[in-house]
Amino acid sequence: MPLAVICTYSHVTPTQPRPVAVDVIPTAEIDPESSSIGIADSSLYGLSPADIDKTLTQLQSIGVQNVRVFVPWALIKMTGPNDLANDANWTLMNNVMDAARAHNMGVLAVISHTPLWAAPSGTIPGAGAPDPAVYADFVKQVATRYGDVISAYEVWNEPNSASFFQPMDPVRYTAILKAVYTTLKGVNGTGGVDPTSTVIAGALAPIQDFFGLTASPQTFLAAMYAAGAKGFFDAISVHPYEFNQVLKFSQGGGLNVFSALYQVQQMRAIMVQNGDSDKLIWATEYGFQTVLDQAGVVDPTSNQKQADFIQDFITTWRALTYTGPLFIYTTRDGVPGTDTGYGIFQADWTAKLAVKVISDAIGLPPVVVSPIVALAELIQKALAQFQKAFASFTTSLQTAFSNAVKAFQSLLSGIFKPAAAQPATTASLAPAAASISADSLAAANRAATELKSQVGGSKDTADHVKAGDKSDPGDVKVVDAAEHEAAGAVDPKAVDPKAVDTKAVDTKVVDTKAVDTKTEEPKTETPKVDETKPDVKAETPKTETPKVETPKADTPQTDSPASAEPKAASESKKPAKDGAAQDKSADSKADDKSGTKGKSGKKAGKVKKPAPAAAEPSKPTGRSNSESGDKTSSTDGKSHQHQGA
Repeated sequence: MPLAVICTYSHVTPTQPRPVAVDVIPTAEIDPESSSIGIADSSLYGLSPADIDKTLTQLQSIGVQNVRVFVPWALIKMTGPNDLANDANWTLMNNVMDAARAHNMGVLAVISHTPLWAAPSGTIPGAGAPDPAVYADFVKQVATRYGDVISAYEVWNEPNSASFFQPMDPVRYTAILKAVYTTLKGVNGTGGVDPTSTVIAGALAPIQDFFGLTASPQTFLAAMYAAGAKGFFDAISVHPYEFNQVLKFSQGGGLNVFSALYQVQQMRAIMVQNGDSDKLIWATEYGFQTVLDQAGVVDPTSNQKQADFIQDFITTWRALTYTGPLFIYTTRDGVPGTDTGYGIFQADWTAKLAVKVISDAIGLPPVVVSPIVALAELIQKALAQFQKAFASFTTSLQTAFSNAVKAFQSLLSGIFKPAAAQPATTASLAPAAASISADSLAAANRAATELKSQVGGSKDTADHVKAGDKSDPGDVKVVDAAEHEAAGAVDPKAVDPKAVDTKAVDTKVVDTKAVDTKTEEPKTETPKVDETKPDVKAETPKTETPKVETPKADTPQTDSPASAEPKAASESKKPAKDGAAQDKSADSKADDKSGTKGKSGKKAGKVKKPAPAAAEPSKPTGRSNSESGDKTSSTDGKSHQHQGA
C-alpha cells in the first residue's frame, strides 16, 4: 500500500511554504477505549486540499472522529536529510495536517519508509531498516511541526515482514523504538518534544514465521521484550486481517493457530508475562476487499460479506477486555495509493453496506462483556501468571542446585587436599596444647610422688615417715607420723574418697627394693573404713604444739640414697590418696590394739590436727628403726611428750 503512494506522488512539485506554529496547542485526542472507531486512510497524502477536506467531511458524517494518516519519510526527505528551499519537503504533509486540524479530528501518524540515502545498500526501496538515531531525528521534526494535531505516533508499519522492514529484525526494530520513545517522551517524562503523546509499537501483520523473512506477531513481540522493549511504548498495535476472507474474526482463536484472533490472544499472554497487563492492543488496520462484477460495479455478494466481516470484527474486538481503538481500512476505492476494493465508499462516493455498519456501531454504547468471556480472560491471565511463576521457580531451583554442587566440590577439595588446612589447624591447637600439658604434667608428677610416699609409709615400712607443716616461711614442724597414728589422729583430707581416683593409682611406681623383706606384704584389699571415724578422732587440742625450727643442715639427705627421688614428694601439700589413707587408718587401729610399734604404753590424748604435711623421702633399704631414730632430731622427743600429756 505505501509503496504505491510513493510511486504515485513522487512527481509532486514544491509549493510556497506556510508559516509554522511555534506554540503547541493540542486539538482532538484519540479515545483509547475499544469503542473508538477510526478510518485508516493512507491515500490522504498526495490529495489536493479540496479532496482531503471532502474525505474528512464524509467520515465525520458517519460519526468517525479519528483518522490514521501516512507520513512517508522517503517522500518528505527524498533528496537528503536537509530540507529543500522554500520548505518544499513538507508541502503535501502540511495539507493533511491542516485539514485534520480544521476538522478537529484525532490523528494517528504512522511514520515509515526509509529514503534511499538512509537505507542500507541492497534493500528494497522504502523497506531498509534505518539507523535509529537518523529515524528518531525525522520523528522529532514531525513532532515539532505537527505535535498540536497528532495524538499518537505509530513506529513503522508491519516491521515483522521483510517487505516493509529489511532485514526483518526485532532487535533492530526495538533499538529504533527506544530512540523514538526517548525523543518524544524524554527521560522520566522530561525533555521530550511531545511528552503527552501516545507511542504505539508494532503495527504487526497477521503472518506466520517463515525462514527469517516474516515472523508472526507473537514471535516478533516476544523478541522485542527480550531485546528490552518494555517501558518504551504505550500500546501495541496489530493488523488482524483475514486475507483468505473465509473465517470471520470471531471464528478464530482456540486451536486455530493461523487465525488473527489466536495471534492477538498470544500477544496478550506475552504482555501479561512481561508485566504489561495494563497496556492495550490497538487494531490500526482491518478490512475486507470487495470485487467488481462484469458490469464494473461492486458485486452484491462481496458487498454484503464486507459488511458482515466488519460488523463481526467490531463486535468481537469490543468484547475483548484488553483492546483499544480500531481503524477500518480504507475510505474510498479508486484513489491513487490505495488497494482497490477495501474502501467503504466506491470511487464515486457511493456508500457500501459497511458504511451503515460503522455508523451504527459508533452510535452504540460499549459492549458489555459476557460472564463467559470474562471467565475466559481470567483463566488466560491465571495461566500466564502460572507460567511466569513456574519460570521463576525453575530459575531458583537451578540456582540451588548450582550452589549444592559448589558445596560438594568444596567438600571434596577439603578431603583430598588436607595439607592446605593442616598448618592452620596445628597453629590453632598449639596454645591449648601448651597450657594443658603443663598442668597435666604437674598433676601427674604430684600424684606419682604422693603415691610413692604413701606406699613407702605403709604398715611395715612407714614407721618413721615424717610430716612437715610449713606454717610459716622457713619454719617446718616435724611430727612422727607413727605417733599420730598411735594417738588415733588421722588427717581428714587423707580419707576424702573424692580426692584421687583409686583406679588411677599405678602400683608399678612402688619400688620393691625399698621394702624390707622381713616385713609382711601389704594387703591388696582395701579394708572398709568408716570415713566418719577419723573425723571424730581428729579433734583439735586446746594446747598448741610448739613450732620447732629444724635447720636444713640437720636433714639427712646426704646419707640417704633416696635423695635422688623428686623433692616434690616431700613438698607436696596435696591430701593423701583414698586407698593409702584407708590403709593407714586400718594400720593405726591395728597398732593401737597390738602395740607392735611400742607406742601403746603411752596414753593417746587429744592431739591438734596437723596441717597438710609434706612427707620426707622414704627411708633407704636396709635401715632399721633404730637407725632411723638416730637421725631424728630432738624435736621428735618434744612431739612425743606433747602426745603423752
